Amino acid sequence: MKRKWAKILGALSLSAVFLTGCATGSSFSPGIFTGVGAGAWGDIVVALTVDEGDIVDITVVSHSETTAFSDLAFEQIIFDVLYSQNTEVDIVTGATASSEGIIAAIQDAYSQASGDTSPTARFTPGTYSATVLGRNDDVTVTLEVDGNSILNMNIVHDETPNWADDSLPQLIEAILSSHSADVDIVTGATLSSVAVIEAARAALAQAGSPQIGPREFNEGTFSGTVLGRNDDVTVTITIENIVAEERTLGNSPTFNFYESVITSIEIEHEETPDWVEEAIPQLVNDMLAAQDANVDIVTGATRTSVAIIEAARIALREASR
Repeated sequence: MKRKWAKILGALSLSAVFLTGCATGSSFSPGIFTGVGAGAWGDIVVALTVDEGDIVDITVVSHSETTAFSDLAFEQIIFDVLYSQNTEVDIVTGATASSEGIIAAIQDAYSQASGDTSPTARFTPGTYSATVLGRNDDVTVTLEVDGNSILNMNIVHDETPNWADDSLPQLIEAILSSHSADVDIVTGATLSSVAVIEAARAALAQAGSPQIGPREFNEGTFSGTVLGRNDDVTVTITIENIVAEERTLGNSPTFNFYESVITSIEIEHEETPDWVEEAIPQLVNDMLAAQDANVDIVTGATRTSVAIIEAARIALREASR
């Protein structure tokens, strides 16, 4: 019979962040300039229209963000930039990564309009490595990058040979073609896939790529399942949209802006009971505090810890779709 462990989040702390950008007073080459910035789930592309001295219009051309959060953030930031005529604007609470991405894209286009045509680099060129525990042993991913691209990828692992032959090339192709670690897990090889993706993310973080988190999630209950030491471990995460603040956009009525918050985590498992009493509460407390599944493995319970963490990551991926 499977056992269950659950916890609900207590007090919440919400805050806003400020991002500095370009200064005012620039003169422009009239025209439309395209800028790119890294959002939570991929590139955000904007078109910036300028005349000789003013920013006239900003349009979001494409993005892969969670629209429930990004749409209001984009609208607010575009309004703030047009009103202030510079990019020193506030990040919108509850949509941090999306806010940073669109501001970076606007700054990229702004630099081009101001005469600085050098592209904004996403990475610091070089070779970077990171290691994450896979199904059988450590998985090490080494990435070679230039300013904006992943040039080469090497993986050292002791995973199942059939997985390496069938699924590994698919993952490598997805990461190299997108120049990002935000790719889909390969069906049938969940734990090994997640290890490769998380190691690639960690390597890109060393190269200067913004990490994925805190993220914007959809409201609801989401589950992920991964094989633990004894049997499947299922993690169910509940996310609620909680009013973070009231905002006014131009002359429009005041509206509530929501922060997506992980409010409870439930774990269903058949792992060793004496270990569960100490390790599961620690993992769940850490995830609730971090509002993320990127937490430390509990010493002495590596395999079950990894299963819980990876199942939580899968649930959060579902919440972000």
